[in-house]
Amino acid sequence: MANAVHLDDLVEAMQKLEKKTRACYSENFEEIGSDEFVQMMVVDGCFLVELLCLYYDHVCTEVKWHLNIRQHPSFLSSKFSCESIVVI
Repeated sequence: MANAVHLDDLVEAMQKLEKKTRACYSENFEEIGSDEFVQMMVVDGCFLVELLCLYYDHVCTEVKWHLNIRQHPSFLSSKFSCESIVVI
């Protein structure tokens, strides 16, 4: 199991990147204070990591399903080939 990541560590890392991160946006964000901006970036970042993990799990499940169905006798006797399966 991976090492745990603590919220305080994420906040501290984002505080160090705040100026550089703000510069990546076309909007000014002057009305958003430092603490609020950092919190917003940490929450958005956690959301994206969770989304990518869910997508990865979904893709792995799909690939496993496709691999398992290829072992089924009816699939092996069909006119489909492995090249005809596209995993998106």
